[in-house]
Amino acid sequence: MATWIVRAGSEDQYLDECLNSGVVAIGWKEVRGQIPIKDVEFNDIYHKLQEIYSADSNHTIGAYTSQIHAFANKIYGGDFVLIPSGKGKRISIGYLLGEIDQEPANESLLATRKVLWLVKEAERQEFLDQVKGTSAFENPRTVIQTAINHQDIRKYVEKKTASNFWQILGNAGINSWVFQSNPSKWSLLDAIEKNVNNDWAANQNREKMKIGDLIIFRQSEPNSGVYAVGHLMKEPVNRGENIFGEWGVVISFDYKVDEPLLKAEIVANKDLASITQINGLQGSNFSMPNETAQLLLKYLEPRLKVIDPKQTTEIQYWWCNVGVTKKPAIATGTLWAHAASKNGAVLTHHTDMKKIKKGDLILLYADTKVVAIGACTVESIDSTRPAEYPDKISSPEDDSLVPGFVVRADFKEFETPIPFKELESDLRSLVDEKGPLAVSGGIKMGYLFPLSREFGEKFVERFGNTGVVRGGEVNMENVMKDESMNALARKLLVPEEWLTEVVGQITQSKQVIFYGPPGTGKTFIGKAIAEHLASKENTEIIQFHPSFSYEDFFEGFRPAEKADGSVSLEKVDGPLKRIAAAARSNPNKKYVLIIDEINRGNLAKVFGELYFLLEYRDEEISLMYSKTEKFSLPSNLIFIGTMNTADRSIALVDSAIRRRFKFIHLDPTSEPCSQILPKWLQENKLPAVAGAILENLNNALAKYEFSVGPAYFMKDKNQSRENLELTWKYSIEPLLEEYFYGEWAEKHNEFSFDKIHP
Repeated sequence: MATWIVRAGSEDQYLDECLNSGVVAIGWKEVRGQIPIKDVEFNDIYHKLQEIYSADSNHTIGAYTSQIHAFANKIYGGDFVLIPSGKGKRISIGYLLGEIDQEPANESLLATRKVLWLVKEAERQEFLDQVKGTSAFENPRTVIQTAINHQDIRKYVEKKTASNFWQILGNAGINSWVFQSNPSKWSLLDAIEKNVNNDWAANQNREKMKIGDLIIFRQSEPNSGVYAVGHLMKEPVNRGENIFGEWGVVISFDYKVDEPLLKAEIVANKDLASITQINGLQGSNFSMPNETAQLLLKYLEPRLKVIDPKQTTEIQYWWCNVGVTKKPAIATGTLWAHAASKNGAVLTHHTDMKKIKKGDLILLYADTKVVAIGACTVESIDSTRPAEYPDKISSPEDDSLVPGFVVRADFKEFETPIPFKELESDLRSLVDEKGPLAVSGGIKMGYLFPLSREFGEKFVERFGNTGVVRGGEVNMENVMKDESMNALARKLLVPEEWLTEVVGQITQSKQVIFYGPPGTGKTFIGKAIAEHLASKENTEIIQFHPSFSYEDFFEGFRPAEKADGSVSLEKVDGPLKRIAAAARSNPNKKYVLIIDEINRGNLAKVFGELYFLLEYRDEEISLMYSKTEKFSLPSNLIFIGTMNTADRSIALVDSAIRRRFKFIHLDPTSEPCSQILPKWLQENKLPAVAGAILENLNNALAKYEFSVGPAYFMKDKNQSRENLELTWKYSIEPLLEEYFYGEWAEKHNEFSFDKIHP
């Protein structure tokens, strides 16, 4: 559900017609009958407008084209449309219901689209005070997309009309449907999570389906239930024979049912159990009477979570004017931008660096050509200017301490750079998307600009093939993999903001230790982040123990049998020296060494002279057993340690290690750890009892300054009382006995399963 402004002509000349006829409209009457505008390429419309408006500039024609193309092809059923009027004092709010009519009765109009007017007239300022994302109102264009969230529109309409939104639609004749998926053929949950517009089979009742109709999304067994609410975006179309049937519709997911309405709950509720469309019917595309739909939606209302159409796991595309930083950007895979201008002004085209996600594709532009393309490998971190960048970039005040943002990417340079002229016509389609094209028709002076998905995909299709890119093909299959920070956060059941901050600390310091009580997932999280940064092949894990030595860790002499049967001592490389050599041989790749239970080793003995290199990576040292060999730690080698701290203290850790590593605390009673078990139980549709047990346990342990992590309760999906009691007996009690060493006999009763169980 997007929100659009569609103005009703100069001086509101079409306002009455729009409100009385239930439409939105655009003028440009000179274009009427000259070219179809629905399902037509942007450039086809642009070239026709060049003929019609030959006296206008290319930029003006591009702006016209962008608005006409958007009205016909980018506004979908179920989108909200707003008409400002009365010299900006009033506003009308509608819900889009129809495809485009290119032959309206009023010959002064180019096209109209059918709308259900929810609020025909309201005070604009009253509306603006209650919603966010209203900057588009300052733009004079006829058609422009806003950043207003559909939930804010809905709340305003309900308040203004004193009516429920669903009821307004139902009373206006909007249909309600139940669309059901079979998880063995297609995953509804994945589709909701990825949040992209989906093509859905419409093999029955399609002749009754209309744009804007409401849809309740249900999944069949296993885990049968209601998972989302959305609407129909386009009319049914014949898409040819395929495994799902000939006919299909495009649907939108608007709300996720945060706690799915599962079959057991439906059956147990007398009112819900009588709704056959969600209780037992096989197939899909079931019509639901208005009163039944209102009953179900009212029941679901407290669980509905807005799905933001901007939050998507699809890759985004970016244009970066690298200029004099072209060489270091390509060579080091590093983009850097100031956090603010020299006078302190925050620049959007710099702060947008924080919006680049792993897997996004970035085009590098310099000397009037696109010179390289690359996929983001590390998302934005705060950083001063990289050493590889020129001393002066854009200001005499530049110095190495200027704060800014760094993004890492794997750039491939074009053998033959692509001239701006080859891309100019496609860039015009970005007029409404803040692209890199300036009013003058050239490229803007800023640093970073978003590109539309249509432009990005078209560019890759034309120029991203084998043989065009120096250093190999841009592997779109790998780029498209859902390896974003968002996906990793979902896998680890932690907030994306926390994870982004942690990964930023790891990539910046290159040496971190996760510490916390047993069961907090220190090794699991560390390993997942390591493989996210460096791949599984470039990650090695070792475990320290009291007898672990420098010789085990780095290098030492070991007995080896010779061919004649005699034994001699030979120098053998340890895991650190091996992975350092691999990192040095592949400077464009990251390598991670995970040291599990790092505090169990005698750290001064294990690290030896390597302590120095942890603090001074650019330096070289002589080695204990290789006096003539100089050694340094490669900058692309990362250390991740884990440390059990039952008493939640790092005071006993070697001060030299504390100075050289950053420490990340995983506390079972604080986020993110406190939410891991509840999220896991919810995702697996399991009872919340284990979460309550853990919370009660940690509350009871708090006065002793102990705590327990969630991992012990996540090893088995059998969450029966009997199984939880076995987990308590064989996993939790031995840990508590260790916590209360010498006192367990007197504490045992305080921490019995029956006392802690809710």
